Amino acid sequence: MNCQNHHLSPLFTPRSITIVGASADLDSLTGRTLKAMQRFGYSGTVYPVNPKYDQVGGLQCYHDLSEIPAATDVALISIKAHLVPSVLETCAEKGIHHAIIYSSGFAETGDGSLQQRIIDIAREGKIRILGPNCQGLLNLAAGIPLTFSGALYNIEPPAAGHIAFISQSGAFGFSSFGVGLNHGVRYRYVVTTGNQADIDAVECAGYVIRDPEVRLLMMYLEGIDEGERFLQVAQEARERNIAVAVLKAGRSPSAQKAARSHTAALTGDEAVWKAIFEQYGIIQLEDIDDIIGVGQLFGASPRTNGNSAAILTTSGGAGIVMADSLNDLKMSVPEFSVTSKKRIEEAIPDFGASRNPVDMTVQISEKPENFRHVLDTALEDPDIHMVVTALSMIVGEAGQVMAEELIRSYQDTPKPQAVVWMIDDEHGKNFIEQLKGAGVPVFQSFRQCPRALKALVNWGSEGSCLLTRSN
Repeated sequence: MNCQNHHLSPLFTPRSITIVGASADLDSLTGRTLKAMQRFGYSGTVYPVNPKYDQVGGLQCYHDLSEIPAATDVALISIKAHLVPSVLETCAEKGIHHAIIYSSGFAETGDGSLQQRIIDIAREGKIRILGPNCQGLLNLAAGIPLTFSGALYNIEPPAAGHIAFISQSGAFGFSSFGVGLNHGVRYRYVVTTGNQADIDAVECAGYVIRDPEVRLLMMYLEGIDEGERFLQVAQEARERNIAVAVLKAGRSPSAQKAARSHTAALTGDEAVWKAIFEQYGIIQLEDIDDIIGVGQLFGASPRTNGNSAAILTTSGGAGIVMADSLNDLKMSVPEFSVTSKKRIEEAIPDFGASRNPVDMTVQISEKPENFRHVLDTALEDPDIHMVVTALSMIVGEAGQVMAEELIRSYQDTPKPQAVVWMIDDEHGKNFIEQLKGAGVPVFQSFRQCPRALKALVNWGSEGSCLLTRSN
């Protein structure tokens, strides 16, 4: 089974869309979806609906949903909460069977009566609902933005990557997408489910993992109602060689109360979630840094079957800090083989260090062929499973050469690589952007990089994927 014949396919890849509450101001919250669609080059049929306008975004605007000439695959609903039931009734009459409800003011207020009403209408009319109180979804695989999120405001459509991110929180989900995108995380799907009156995060996960291009499923969860379905999806993802990473929010009493008023979610017991993570090899995310780090490494294709890392650095101090960080996570920084060590010594200055970490010193930047020699030697060592290159303030032409060598090496080897480049934007932004553009995992944090590598190791060994601060 693939995405094309999944029952949620009309929601994720609609050929026609109705926007109820569309605004002629395409920069407003109710106008951004159409603006994004036009920017992404959406080629399907779009019917804006709003009694205030005759035209929206160059398209004919209908004064009432009942006036549109044909049923659409999806209705995007962005109107006041008390008007939503009547719109859903019209959807049923028109034969529209999928709706994304942006509107807030339902169960998250503490009163579930209005939400129950739209559920009843949807069931009777055979309508599947995403939301309410959500920010919609983004399908980069098909180039379809069904969201009003500011994360897409006036940006060029990102290329489709290999990560699916599903979030019960709309603002957190799309903010994480925007920040992650800025750090080189390559997304394929972003889905926000809000109150989950009907379609929930687990059902959406079941859809995206059927895409053979997805390598990582990330989820922000405040709670789930049917744990068995979640475990089935986690198991299916594993069988498809897709890693699953979850940021489970609502661990503290105050957070649990906030979650209930946010998306009306049941948070569940922390001990149960911890046991699930351990049993099913689910990567536990703690914050946006983990989303970025894990996203970069798992969005790339290389995987690993060991925990031995080589550290190559132009700063002895940086090598020591990285070695400590890896050691704290019980990662191995072993001595090189005699052969590898001898080869490395041929390429570095006498005052460098050929042990692991390798201190190539800044002098290596003046002889790029030597950097290539060291990098290739480390990657070819059978006892090394991954390589971390920690660069200092390598600037100018030397920095350009280092960036090109890292990209070349990354594209030519099946072993995971990560780069930590300690450089400011003025001198190094161009290098960092080149690495990101080539898909090379690049960090500026000595904590974030090892945690992501540890997650890669744990997932590959099918051991515990918990990354707690006590590690």
